[in-house]
Amino acid sequence: MEPATLAIARAVLVDGTKQVEVAAQIGASRAWVSEAVAKFLKCVEDAERLSVPKGWMLDTVSLPRDLWPQVRKLEREARARLKKSGA
Repeated sequence: MEPATLAIARAVLVDGTKQVEVAAQIGASRAWVSEAVAKFLKCVEDAERLSVPKGWMLDTVSLPRDLWPQVRKLEREARARLKKSGA
């Protein structure tokens, strides 16, 4: 994915900038910005579908930074068990 597409998606989805404002900032049409955001979201959706094993659940959580290593450890252990089982 092009860096410009990522920057546009970030401006809209993370920073909360309106698509029309992003379009004006970069000298593009709102439709073009909308297409870039849609392209990014499609890539995220595809990546999620490919990386989540069958029977697992994908969700978004907010945790204190110091708990994050525990979560990643749990994921690594679960993926190792999955790989070992041949699933």
